[in-house]
Amino acid sequence: MRLFGVEVRGRPPFDVLRRVGYLLEGMDLDPALTAWENLRLAAAVGGVKTSDGELRAVLEAVGALEYAKRLYGKLSAGQKKRVLLAAALLGRLELLILDEPEANLDVASRLEIMDLVKWLAAGGVMVLFSTHAADIAVRYADRIAMLNRKILAVGSVEELVAKFGGKWKVVVRTKRQPAGQERDGGLYVTYVNSPAEVAEVLRGVEALEISVHPPDLGEVFRKIWGS
Repeated sequence: MRLFGVEVRGRPPFDVLRRVGYLLEGMDLDPALTAWENLRLAAAVGGVKTSDGELRAVLEAVGALEYAKRLYGKLSAGQKKRVLLAAALLGRLELLILDEPEANLDVASRLEIMDLVKWLAAGGVMVLFSTHAADIAVRYADRIAMLNRKILAVGSVEELVAKFGGKWKVVVRTKRQPAGQERDGGLYVTYVNSPAEVAEVLRGVEALEISVHPPDLGEVFRKIWGS
């Protein structure tokens, strides 16, 4: 296996490991310490030299600076997840590995955490995350690997759907009924094979609102698994 251009056999060397951050399911910090103290401890354990300014910056980056001095055990699940992400980001990372980062959170918190993950990826950190939620994979992943003890398929949503089947759902709120199409309460619904076909669907339609919904990746997975 090669990691950052280095051939790795067995345990990776420290200079490679220090470029990787991770957050695994079930990981936690000391509830009797503040978020700030926990980050100090995590940096010391990981051999990461950091200053107060760097700790402040990483907490601010994940939106956790405002409760840095609060006891970790008193934080909400979403707040704890942000502090855990801050701990995973300590050092100069190139790869961030996250095991179901949105798990066990309420709907608002799971989207906030995944928006944060997307922001980190946009900033130049390569992010590899696992999830059981197809909607999260569709919304936040550039490439998807479908697993069942081994990798069954890899690709973008478009590539997976093109290869294994599935329809994109186009919902349009219209002023008037499109020619030859049925309308229900101002909504016109149709299905296409790819997003490229959406423009043709909308030709001549006076649209007030348009939404495009990707195929159900769960159905795609079942097709792959059964093939």
